[in-house]
Amino acid sequence: EVASIRAALQRAHDFGAGRSPLTTPLLTPVVAAEDLAQDTSFLRTSQAMTEGLAERQAMALQAVVDRHLELEKMAMAVAESAGTAQRASHEKVEKDRSDYEKHKERKEAFAQEVANMWQEQEERRHAQAAPSGGRGGSRRGAKGGR
Repeated sequence: EVASIRAALQRAHDFGAGRSPLTTPLLTPVVAAEDLAQDTSFLRTSQAMTEGLAERQAMALQAVVDRHLELEKMAMAVAESAGTAQRASHEKVEKDRSDYEKHKERKEAFAQEVANMWQEQEERRHAQAAPSGGRGGSRRGAKGGR
């Protein structure tokens, strides 16, 4: 087991060609974006992680909005029972509802935009990986040797 870990670390060091986050300028990538794009396993896990994170954030935001509405209803009920509530105008209620619907639409549009971006990236990756009889085939062969 130690030998396999050592071998994996050696391959990682060889792949990085001696570059280290400690020796490269700040924000310089250690692994080139082109190399990451060729790594299908990385792309799959990165996409799954990003989708999961975005979904959890959307659910958390929705929970906050739902809790706000619940607390607002509760506060209004208490104020009404105490006789201190001022009824919200019909326009205010409609504006709040409209704002909420706009937020929902923006959230859905953003989710669709992210999905389209991942789909386009996947299509480009497949197009680059397909042998075209020219540069694409030889480049893939050269990368495959790592």
